[in-house]
Amino acid sequence: MTHTTLRDSTSLPSQRSSFRRGAAHSFVQRMLLWIERSRQRVVLAELDDERLRDLGLCRGDVARECAKRFWQ
Repeated sequence: MTHTTLRDSTSLPSQRSSFRRGAAHSFVQRMLLWIERSRQRVVLAELDDERLRDLGLCRGDVARECAKRFWQ
């Protein structure tokens, strides 16, 4: 004789809701990361040659970094 047990259906909506919240949080975190990278590249591009030397960078390094897409 086989017994079939049914799950409590009230837990399913909360699991889906939790997944959506997690996915939304992940998306927002990714967007914030992209915005921060863009902001940092703008600041990097504005640095003068002396500051770049302090960081061990040259204008070519800055150009390559600033040419990257926002998600890279």
